Amino acid sequence: MWLPVAAMGGVALNLSADREPVLWLPAALTAAFAGLAWGSRARPAALGASLALMALAAGFVAMSLRTLRVRGPCSTASAS
Repeated sequence: MWLPVAAMGGVALNLSADREPVLWLPAALTAAFAGLAWGSRARPAALGASLALMALAAGFVAMSLRTLRVRGPCSTASAS
């Protein structure tokens, strides 16, 4: 039940950034924590911690992707 809360924590971290964060690092962390969760299936405490960190990173990635999707076109030419 706490995974959506952790994912929203990742969204909040993304929104609190001073500039647009890179996308590859949280995506790599999501994959790494997913692999760690898979490997720690036998240990409930480690599995819970891995899943929480994975959800946090996944929320960060989801907000980054949403920002990229709704961003308007960047125009460097001035309007005449």
